[in-house]
Parts: sequence; structure tokens; C-alpha cells
Amino acid sequence: MTSPAQSANPTALPKLMFYTHGLVDGGGERLWACLATAFHQRGYPVVFVQDFQASENAHNLDPAIPVFTLGRNHYKATKRLIGLVVDQFAIAGNGDHGA
Repeated sequence: MTSPAQSANPTALPKLMFYTHGLVDGGGERLWACLATAFHQRGYPVVFVQDFQASENAHNLDPAIPVFTLGRNHYKATKRLIGLVVDQFAIAGNGDHGA
């Protein structure tokens, strides 16, 4: 399955979004940061999303990668995540995904 953007330009690399609760000191968080950096270095457009700011693994994330912090309130963070996906991936929505 390809998106309209990929169909228009078959050589375009897909945009990738990595999501975690925060870049805390853990193996999974380190892996996400390293994977996002590796894909970014290979030319993929990458965004990184987290629920809250933590700096323990931030050094593993390329500083050129945009980081979005959603907030700790699960309901509001989920709505922000939906809005971010719609905005970043140009998905048609009803616009009811604000903060």
C-alpha cells in the first residue's frame, strides 16, 4: 500500500515517526533514538514524538531531527498525537484534533 505522495514520486523515501513516552534511561528508548538517527542519516525524513521531556538518551538522537513533546495528560496527548500525524503525513481529517 502506498500513500499518494509515494505514488507521485516512487523514489521518495517515506516519512517516519518514532514515538516513546520519553527519552529516559532505558534500552528501548536508546534503541528508538539510535534508529531514528540512523534513518535520518540515510536520508529519510524523520520526526520524533515523546509524551514528556527526558534527557538521558537525548544525546543518541540527531539534533537535526524535530522533536515534539505531547504532555503527560493522556487524553490531551492523544489528541495532539492525532493532530501531529495528520499534519506531518498530510492525512485528511475533520480538524477536531486540537489541544
